[in-house]
Amino acid sequence: MNIYKQLDKVINKNRKIYFSKYDNFLFDLNLTLQRVNKLQAVNVALDHIKNNLSFLKNNFKGYDFEYLLSTMISWKRGKINIFEAKKEIVKFLKYIKTYDDYYSLDVLHSISQACSTLHSKDHFLGLVIYDLSSYIVKNRYFLKQDELKENLQKIKQEYINQLKNASYVDDEVAKFLKNKDKVNSHVLSLNKEPFELIKNHLKTIEMRLYDKKRKKIKIGDYLIFRSIYKIVGEKTNSFEYNNFAN
Repeated sequence: MNIYKQLDKVINKNRKIYFSKYDNFLFDLNLTLQRVNKLQAVNVALDHIKNNLSFLKNNFKGYDFEYLLSTMISWKRGKINIFEAKKEIVKFLKYIKTYDDYYSLDVLHSISQACSTLHSKDHFLGLVIYDLSSYIVKNRYFLKQDELKENLQKIKQEYINQLKNASYVDDEVAKFLKNKDKVNSHVLSLNKEPFELIKNHLKTIEMRLYDKKRKKIKIGDYLIFRSIYKIVGEKTNSFEYNNFAN
């Protein structure tokens, strides 16, 4: 179906969600999403929350959106694990249930989908679907249909551009790359399983024999974990034990 005919079809209906992930209208966004890495999608998703903070605080009372954002940033940086982050997401989903109008539900669900993008980049599509839907709900009675369709295209294209231009590395990696000649770094080799756990922020403590080589690692130094790929972290603390059992 021609994307403009599809828009004509959905705009004339009163509903909460106006698109599905399989719609032709979202094909180019879907394609772009598959071509970028997860971190690019996460960075754009978090920007969506950050850029709407003032609007959210002014229009939706009784919830701390700044804390939600800081929690998601902490999850992204590996300072908390997925289970701690999900507690706040579940709390937010309960808050969403206190609303029943389509516009509020669309706006708030776009935020919940932004948070869930940290778990899977496929949720980014949900963010866009709810954001586009909120725009239709808000404007379908006030804008001419051609103008509404044109604006929907612009919103979608802006998301595509943001994905393409988003940083593809984590904040800590970007910081390391910028200052790599000025900071101390150490390479640590890992098997695939612990490497993946660290990469996905499910493992935040790495135990090593405290030998002559490891005694050179100081708090604040960068650790480059190497398996098939590389990820960068920062040593934030250290503990000494008599054996690995402790």
